[in-house]
Amino acid sequence: MATTSRALTADTRHVLRIRERRKKNHSYLNSDPALAECRRWIEEVTGKNFKNEDFRESLADGILLCELIQTVGGFPLARINRLPTAYAGIDNLNTFFKVCEVLGLTKIHLFDVTDLQEVKSRRGDSM
Repeated sequence: MATTSRALTADTRHVLRIRERRKKNHSYLNSDPALAECRRWIEEVTGKNFKNEDFRESLADGILLCELIQTVGGFPLARINRLPTAYAGIDNLNTFFKVCEVLGLTKIHLFDVTDLQEVKSRRGDSM
């Protein structure tokens, strides 16, 4: 029983270290002045607020990006997929990228879909 208690303690310490690293990375990412300005601009243009303080996580479902591209590009999108699924997020991001291409942006000017989706896979192991 003492071994199990020590193992739980070691596991608990490990989890706490992971959480502390995530918290530090989260605050570093969101303290970047460029990201803060980008967030302010997106919210001002769309009239919508980010879902939470995490920049990438708030954009991962693609909804805010689709609303942004509608406003900036003047493209009324046929639909924005608002389902809370990974597929819906990828669908929205693909729509965003297609409209960006129509506006003349090339892939070198854009981020990759995995830049936003990786956040969810890393968070999958959180406790």
